[in-house]
Amino acid sequence: MDLEFKYPDKPKAELNSSLLVFKLLNNPLIVNISSKATLLALKIGLPISFAIKHTIFKHFCGGETLQESVKVIEKLGKDKICSTLDYSAESVDSTKFFDKTKKEILKAIDFVKDNAFVKSLAVKPTGLASSGLLMKKSNLDELTANESDQYSSAIGRIDQICNAGHEHGIDIYIDAEESTIQKALDDISIDMMKKYNQEKAVVYITLQMYRKDRLAFLEELIGMAIRDQYYLGVKLVRGAYWEKERKRDSRNKERDIVFLKKEDTDSAFNRAIDVCMENLDALHICNATHNEESSRHLASAMSKKNIPNDYHAIQFSQLYGMSDHISYSLAKAGYNVSKYLPYGAVKQVIPYLIRRAEENKAISGQMSREAYLINQAIKSKNE
Repeated sequence: MDLEFKYPDKPKAELNSSLLVFKLLNNPLIVNISSKATLLALKIGLPISFAIKHTIFKHFCGGETLQESVKVIEKLGKDKICSTLDYSAESVDSTKFFDKTKKEILKAIDFVKDNAFVKSLAVKPTGLASSGLLMKKSNLDELTANESDQYSSAIGRIDQICNAGHEHGIDIYIDAEESTIQKALDDISIDMMKKYNQEKAVVYITLQMYRKDRLAFLEELIGMAIRDQYYLGVKLVRGAYWEKERKRDSRNKERDIVFLKKEDTDSAFNRAIDVCMENLDALHICNATHNEESSRHLASAMSKKNIPNDYHAIQFSQLYGMSDHISYSLAKAGYNVSKYLPYGAVKQVIPYLIRRAEENKAISGQMSREAYLINQAIKSKNE
């Protein structure tokens, strides 16, 4: 299947603004200096929120509140692109913060339950549970009585969110995190899928395909879902912590978790798509990637199996503000497409935006590719 990705027609002012953002993000030195300067400014209380809100925040986020985000949700919806809401406040390791995050996410589910353009919501587990406890559970360390109570409370928060998603028809994507805590998150995700995925996939586990063990784990997950008679919800990503994981591998000879070559990650990702397509009766898949070839790979696999473009169990997804040529082209062709749409107060979301900038600078050619496509779109308007 020859699926052509074209950059969407946008107002010239919007294109110029986007081009500026990507030119800045394409310079590693600027990203490093700006990130440190921004964090320092936040620490000493400088009023930088206004400038950030009208540049990088505006490009990558829906708004500071759910109500502010509605405008973006409706704009995407007009082009047949749904939104995956992502409350992106920086995590604080405290019960007060975890409870506040849970309430915010439950509020979001209630807010969008009747909105046809929002069908899913992302959950960052460290916004609901202590990283230290997740690490101890992942290492199979024994918890104290107090820690066991805290961990049960954390699972209770996640369960309330999954239950609300189940009741109101909102899919819940449980994000993957660093390998030091991922085992506990996998176990939690599996338990939630067993509980809520009886009729369809509501809860999704996230697999980072830069990890060497994820293909085998995918096969294991499919076997469990078939055996225990529930739908597997799986979101495929390449992964956001490769640099950290690579350093961990290099420091510990017993670790060998991530692929060192991008080609190996790409191959594992596409193979995971194939495995999912071979077991489509048992699962729902979210193909969350900015990679054109992997997007074509899934579209081609659907075509070969005569699966309609809008098949309910297959979703394509990209981050808001990135890879619009993929998202809009897929949506125009009738595929199910969503954009990850972060929201939250600017000061709380800044650390998320900095991580996103630093992660993307490590992706070979990603920022250059984005800037090139936008520049081409601007040139076409000038002709």
